[in-house]
Amino acid sequence: MEQKRDDIFKSIFEGMPLGVATYRVIPASAGSPPVFVFEEANEAFKRILEVEGLHVEGKKVGELIPSGNLDEWNRALSFSAGPAAGGLQSEFFLNSPIHKWVHVRAYPIGDIRVAAIYTDITHDKRLESALSLERSFLKTVSY
Repeated sequence: MEQKRDDIFKSIFEGMPLGVATYRVIPASAGSPPVFVFEEANEAFKRILEVEGLHVEGKKVGELIPSGNLDEWNRALSFSAGPAAGGLQSEFFLNSPIHKWVHVRAYPIGDIRVAAIYTDITHDKRLESALSLERSFLKTVSY
């Protein structure tokens, strides 16, 4: 029975459209930020990061995330015990070579683990930008 339940959860984890990753946290030391090490990541997460086929488990976040985004990524994971331990939501742009907007919601799992859910929101951000430009244009021509 337990094996069947594990198979069901693994199927859900791998088949869902949202990126999911769990991390082990190596606490901060002497002016250095905490280090996050991937424990598990589903295929949707790997698609968002454009690392399909790569074995991410055991790698430090800094080995996969563009250096220009590492501070934002670490901040999202570090503050996962945010408002009433309901997790923290954050949106940020992944720089070159990925060029995507990502929404992340991170949750603490005990003291040394974090789980995070990732959504590629690039399409939504582009639509927002286009709509904003159109509104600006309409304001200028309507006066």
